[in-house]
Amino acid sequence: MCPANGNDLSQLDDALLCSLVRNGSEPAFEEITHRYKGLIRSISKEYSYPGFDVNDFMQLGLMGLFSACKTYSSDNNTSFKNFAAVCIRRRYISLVRTLWNQKSIPSDALVSLEALESSENAQSPEALLLDKEADGQFLELVKSRLSYMELCTLKGYVSGMSYSEIAQSTGLDVKAVDNALQRVRKKLIK
Repeated sequence: MCPANGNDLSQLDDALLCSLVRNGSEPAFEEITHRYKGLIRSISKEYSYPGFDVNDFMQLGLMGLFSACKTYSSDNNTSFKNFAAVCIRRRYISLVRTLWNQKSIPSDALVSLEALESSENAQSPEALLLDKEADGQFLELVKSRLSYMELCTLKGYVSGMSYSEIAQSTGLDVKAVDNALQRVRKKLIK
């Protein structure tokens, strides 16, 4: 019986299955997926992100598992399970970081100052739309110039929070908040 053709792969250890996966064996990857789908599911729950389907997260976990199979070496005395868990977590962390960096305020949630003024000073709908577009462009410019930490600090400052309140909400110290706001000023005044 030859394990590479899919017969009784359940008897093989993880390192041998990884070797078969590296050589292109789909049945070997199916077997290792069967063994570790519970691990993928539990890790995916730790990193779940609003708006994403559980199946999408499972697919990302499978990509991490496949990467682990391709790069695992039993020579470094690490179990495959631990190695796979690290690879899967790194996939999720990478996705979450990317999503956080892209996180923005929806443009339809922005209200121009003119819309808040009294009705006698109200602008035409066209002018309000142009203002809203300009606000959106400004927000995109701000996001492109600032780091995530600087953006969080700026949001707190603009909402009227004190330096100590910003520090408490972001987990930074007050001096780091001050430094971040100084960098924001320099980057936005350019």
